[in-house]
Amino acid sequence: MAAGDIKYVFRCTERIRPSSPTPQNLRSHKLSLLDQLINCLYAPLLSFYNSSSGDHDQLKKSLSRALSYMYPLAGRLKDGKTIDCNDEGADFVLAEVENKMSEVMQYPRMDRLRKLFPCNPYPEVVDSTIPLCAVQVTRFSCGGSAVAICIWHGLVDAPGVYGFLRTWAAINRGQEQEQDYKNAGGLVVDSSTTFVPSDLLLSLTALTDRNHIMVAEKYVAKRFMFRGSTVNAIRDRYTQPEIRPSRVEALAAFLWAAVIRATGEVDQDFKTHTLTMSVDLRKKFNPPFPMYCLGSINQVVGARWERGGDGKESSSPSAVDGGFLLGKVREAIRKIDDNYIKKMHVEGGYLNQLIAISNNLTVDKKHNKGLNISSWCKIPIYEVDFGWGNPRWISTVLVLKDLAIFVDMDDGGVEVWLGLPQGIMSNLEMDKQFLAHLSYSQTVWDYTLHSVMKSRM
Repeated sequence: MAAGDIKYVFRCTERIRPSSPTPQNLRSHKLSLLDQLINCLYAPLLSFYNSSSGDHDQLKKSLSRALSYMYPLAGRLKDGKTIDCNDEGADFVLAEVENKMSEVMQYPRMDRLRKLFPCNPYPEVVDSTIPLCAVQVTRFSCGGSAVAICIWHGLVDAPGVYGFLRTWAAINRGQEQEQDYKNAGGLVVDSSTTFVPSDLLLSLTALTDRNHIMVAEKYVAKRFMFRGSTVNAIRDRYTQPEIRPSRVEALAAFLWAAVIRATGEVDQDFKTHTLTMSVDLRKKFNPPFPMYCLGSINQVVGARWERGGDGKESSSPSAVDGGFLLGKVREAIRKIDDNYIKKMHVEGGYLNQLIAISNNLTVDKKHNKGLNISSWCKIPIYEVDFGWGNPRWISTVLVLKDLAIFVDMDDGGVEVWLGLPQGIMSNLEMDKQFLAHLSYSQTVWDYTLHSVMKSRM
């Protein structure tokens, strides 16, 4: 058996329904515009634990109670705007494998990690029959365990995933009465009144074109670890009088600059490079949304580097430094407040902005490149304790197409999962500025993805 291959001893699936029926007045959950804009996929997360109690009946009971509080997760997609909260339930998969957990963690190939999940995070068919929540609990031969979850991404973002896990784990520990989820209103909110849904049909046609063609491209995904001392050194380097960047701001600017330089080594023709980042909006409103409520309550912000745009460091990609880009990153993130969000969502402004960005990157892909960053930092996913202690390691199996995911490390550092075209990734790994701050790297996947380009016909 090759290192990291998953070999099952057994695997069985059971449907878990909420412990109490959803009241009739809550049977229809409206999706917001932000929910609708998420692609048709699950949000997948995998947590490894050194042990488990082995009381799987208790896990099922606690999951059933969690679903009664977070009732849309037990429902089904009704249409493009609504979840039918019909208590159909979530899938619970129990499995045992011959592998040792350390073996899987040592060789975390994403195609192998996917075998520990209850379903395909990217379903081929999306209809009213698929569960919106599925979990798998896998026991390894060494006694360790893994908990994998797939929750419909239109119902959760990273804080929402944590909200579900936190609720389920606390109930399993017998600490239900101590949690603020006793009031279901703290977990399920109606954000559709703030982010008014759209049928999207006319708007999304702007993202496609009959003259578009599909182009295959080789991608590589890697784990990069930046220790706490290294991240602090980057912050110190970028600090200006009275302005000290956050960890995420500093690392985002550092990584973006390195990717621009690596792209320049491959492509001499590109003119602009766009950084997009997802910003959690829960605390940006007045009054704020609950911290870990359901919903994709995040908004994409953008910053732009342009060749020859403003000074020496825009004359050539090879001259770009993160300190130069930091101001662009900070401005993009920090302009998001209650007034900005409300103005942005008047008369479809946010949707129009997304269409413009997508058209810019898609129609003229030769001259416009991009990188997306999703930060899970400060979301305490490493504190999810089912009664077995905290997770030893957490990973995801999202397809990383020009995408970086930031996850906290226990020393204040950041683990970065990054997917880039093969040539750009090769150059990134030869970038001296990048390597000087890197503690560890590991390839987790190589794969072929299809990009949309404008046909010259």
